[in-house]
Amino acid sequence: MEVQTQTQRLSDLAQKLSPGIKQLVLYLRNDIKESLAEIRLRVGQPLALYISGKQYYVRSDSSLADFAGSDCYIVTQNELLACIRSLCDYSIHTHEQEIREGFISIPGGHRAGVCGTAVRKEDSFFTVREISSINIRVARQSHGCAERILSEILVKELCGILIAGPPGSGKTTILRELARQLSTGRTGIGYRVAVVDERGEIGGAYNGIPQNDLGPSTDLLNGYPKGEGILSAMRSLSPDLIICDEIGAPEEIAAVSAGVNGGVAIITSIHASSVDELLRRPQGKGLIDTGAFKKLVLLEGAKSPCKIKSVVNIIDLLDSGFRGGDADGKRMADRVYPIGKGFQAGI
Repeated sequence: MEVQTQTQRLSDLAQKLSPGIKQLVLYLRNDIKESLAEIRLRVGQPLALYISGKQYYVRSDSSLADFAGSDCYIVTQNELLACIRSLCDYSIHTHEQEIREGFISIPGGHRAGVCGTAVRKEDSFFTVREISSINIRVARQSHGCAERILSEILVKELCGILIAGPPGSGKTTILRELARQLSTGRTGIGYRVAVVDERGEIGGAYNGIPQNDLGPSTDLLNGYPKGEGILSAMRSLSPDLIICDEIGAPEEIAAVSAGVNGGVAIITSIHASSVDELLRRPQGKGLIDTGAFKKLVLLEGAKSPCKIKSVVNIIDLLDSGFRGGDADGKRMADRVYPIGKGFQAGI
């Protein structure tokens, strides 16, 4: 698969926006395009960009401002509606299920989160109307971002890894790169990889075709609920490894447990910015209890996407008796192995 530069991917994305906003995005400096993470459109508010963990506002000449001012470009309701129609390929009805779930998939692996007025039917959420804001998350293929995980963990053995970090820390980007590298034989073995991509963020499939390079030996289960997708992959694809994003529901944790009992390695992610936070979450404890993971990889945060802060041996979590509560979780903070210092000893 030919890999586009981030500037090329963003230029293609700009074609899906209203004329005025499209021109502003196309005229951004290339260095900004390369690091752009989100485009935020709110009716009656300045066009905003999220770059390297910080929000900026766009002036009418495509320059950026730290604060919203009178010279910033204001998004109108008509522009927002034009963007929605274009993002839906002028057929909002065909994207109704996606909109109900809060997002629209866009060619190139991008996705647009939508916010508006909830429509309820028989006391349950039905759809969204009167859309008032759009958050476009710009997909990126970051080759090499998983190199430390590959060279210092997976080159020794294929094992379960839980990747934890706050929103925007690069969890999905690393999962995508792990799928590609493990599928292509980066560690000396070309593994059969199954990617369960419930929300379309890893493969970025559009019309069923992955827009991101996941490697030659990767099968993409696009749109499958994670729990069902894991079990389906085990039944029909004979994978060496299953990769999925943001495990948390009880049925998903049960599927992870079934996967490890079936001899399949699992690599997944969870929202947590520290060991303490992970252990305070029932989902975190539940995942560790499955026995599916050997390593916990903690990421820095949105200001340093894909940067590894530390690695924890899961066996240390189990030995610490973390089930006792927060006090045990706090003691684990002293057993984290920083990359490049105590990490080798922790493997």
